[in-house]
Amino acid sequence: MLDARSGQVLVEGLVGLALLAFVWALIAFSTFIATNHIRTAMAARHAAWQKGNGIDPSVDDIEKKFFYQAGLVKVETGDGLGIGNLISGANVADLQQFSGGGKGPFAAKVSFGLTASEISSATTFPFTLMTTTFPLMPPTLLKDFLQVESFCQWDEVGETWDDWKKAIKGVMSTFESESKGLLGNWVKL
Repeated sequence: MLDARSGQVLVEGLVGLALLAFVWALIAFSTFIATNHIRTAMAARHAAWQKGNGIDPSVDDIEKKFFYQAGLVKVETGDGLGIGNLISGANVADLQQFSGGGKGPFAAKVSFGLTASEISSATTFPFTLMTTTFPLMPPTLLKDFLQVESFCQWDEVGETWDDWKKAIKGVMSTFESESKGLLGNWVKL
């Protein structure tokens, strides 16, 4: 015969299994998103570099080179900002010309994942884990961790310094350009 405590042991075992499944779902999803956050950083750098070389980075190209799942990537490109613009907030000349090179800066932002409104119609793993409800557990939905993004700005493309004289000249040119952005054109080094 079963004693009165056997039901309690069964319930505690089921609660333990539900807790293990719940923790597994959160860890699996968090690891997946964190790994893809690293991929967005590499993809944003590549997209900014492509834009600087006159190639308009496409979502298909970025997905193929950096991600394993299609339909979850967004790519935005635009003009970058120089340090003078970031500090002063003014529309300074480094939007058109940076470091005297006449190219750049080039900016790109790459996003991976779904928005909170898109998660209810998710059909790909592990996003389906965020809509799963485990018995006696809270919701698995991580509303603020469904999408990751990275931004990169590539200041110069095709202006590689191959000896120390060009490097010093490039650093001084950058310093002069940024000083003009901050203090106006009256600064001459």
